[in-house]
Amino acid sequence: MLRINHNKMCKTARLVVSTYGVYLVLELLNVSADLITVLYLTTDLVIPEGYMRIDAVGWCSVWLIPHAAKLIGITRTCQLVSNCGNHTSVLVSKLVLLSRPYSSNTITQLQTFCHQFLPTKVHFCACDFFELNNTTLGSVAKVPITYVTVLLPNRTV
Repeated sequence: MLRINHNKMCKTARLVVSTYGVYLVLELLNVSADLITVLYLTTDLVIPEGYMRIDAVGWCSVWLIPHAAKLIGITRTCQLVSNCGNHTSVLVSKLVLLSRPYSSNTITQLQTFCHQFLPTKVHFCACDFFELNNTTLGSVAKVPITYVTVLLPNRTV
């Protein structure tokens, strides 16, 4: 029963990835563009005046928080699902090792379940371009900061 449920969950994860892969790539590009825009406008409004305008920083923060939350929500959810799905094999292996009170039929099913895990690693990719995990979160967060750092000295006054 567990093998069947796990197999269904892996197929569902693959279906989600294949269905929404293009959407995820476009959404991450959209979030990156929005983060670049908001960070650039914030620094453009704050730096030239020599003092910090709290209202400008506040409005930019209000705009920045939903985009950052969307980015964190996408990448962290994919990372957590992958970790939990792949950790299941460790738990089943421990059950096989500690299988003294179980019947031989149960042990056989657990061993079969362990063999099922070998080819089925759960991971989320955006159109097979990159994996959606914490590394992607860091990369997408670094792009706007680097881009704004390059844009600011080159702006016209």
